[in-house]
Amino acid sequence: MSIKLMGAAIRAILLSDWDPLLVRDVSVAQDEYDAYVGPLIGLIERKAPVSAVRDYLLEVERGSMGLIGDEKRALAVAGLLTELKEAS
Repeated sequence: MSIKLMGAAIRAILLSDWDPLLVRDVSVAQDEYDAYVGPLIGLIERKAPVSAVRDYLLEVERGSMGLIGDEKRALAVAGLLTELKEAS
């Protein structure tokens, strides 16, 4: 999978499955999570374990977004994201 395709897949997963800010249906906010795509590509390309990807998502939720963080959701999304490398 090319980096461009992986980025698009990550963006789609973040909007459809992660979406801690509940913006998936807000047309002007479709780029809300784009800043996190690059770091996630790096983690996936380095074959980081699911736990590292989960930790990154939780760090974003708790740090950047000021949310409590949803560990169950972060783990599920981390699993989807790490599967992208296996699909490439």
